[in-house]
Amino acid sequence: MTDFPIKSTKRAQRRSSKRRKINQAKQVAKIFGVQEKWIRPWAARNADNLKKCSCPMCGNQRRHYGKTFQELKYSEPEDF
Repeated sequence: MTDFPIKSTKRAQRRSSKRRKINQAKQVAKIFGVQEKWIRPWAARNADNLKKCSCPMCGNQRRHYGKTFQELKYSEPEDF
């Protein structure tokens, strides 16, 4: 009798995780006050990132403060 390879469950795990995130996003949408007809599309679009905040602590540092210290330290001099 030959041994059959074990089926990978990565795809099933990804789909299950995505479904779980969408369900969580639906609950968050209700808290945020999204209209009933837009809950499903909103949840599908925002399932991967549920943060509503875009403050300097949560958002992109370059958008608020410019280049990072490391980028300034290793950038080429502009005095040519």
